[in-house]
Amino acid sequence: MHEQTGAIITDEMRDMIRRVRLAFVATVGSDGRPNLSPRGSLKVLDSTTLIYADIQSPQTTRNVEINPNVEINVVDPFRRRGFRFRGTAMVSEDVSLVAFAGADLGADYPVRHAVVIKVDCAVPVRSPVYSFTDATEEQIIETWTDIYCGGGR
Repeated sequence: MHEQTGAIITDEMRDMIRRVRLAFVATVGSDGRPNLSPRGSLKVLDSTTLIYADIQSPQTTRNVEINPNVEINVVDPFRRRGFRFRGTAMVSEDVSLVAFAGADLGADYPVRHAVVIKVDCAVPVRSPVYSFTDATEEQIIETWTDIYCGGGR
């Protein structure tokens, strides 16, 4: 990824995070092995900060406390596009941050902590389908909607 100083989380990125509602957070454990964990609570806190609720991920949280470097991917599976965010994470027990991170989860999901990520790099992710075919985004959406929802291919 290319370095981006003072990364700005754009409106397009914000919209995708809100719309897709599933992100994957990569951390590294004390043994040096990668850990990839899905997150359904990722939100934009401000133009350079992401946040998610720690509900039941003790390994990911431990990894962040040991090594705060994380990468987060949000990809729309139908459009085959998304964004990659790299930054430094911090586990927080701040009541207002925990409340913000878990605001739309409901009472069934107790939020233990908020994990706050200061983004230092944000770049687009695009499927090779855009580079190696003449398919339009609408055709790509139609194909993948059929695959996921229609049982096709």
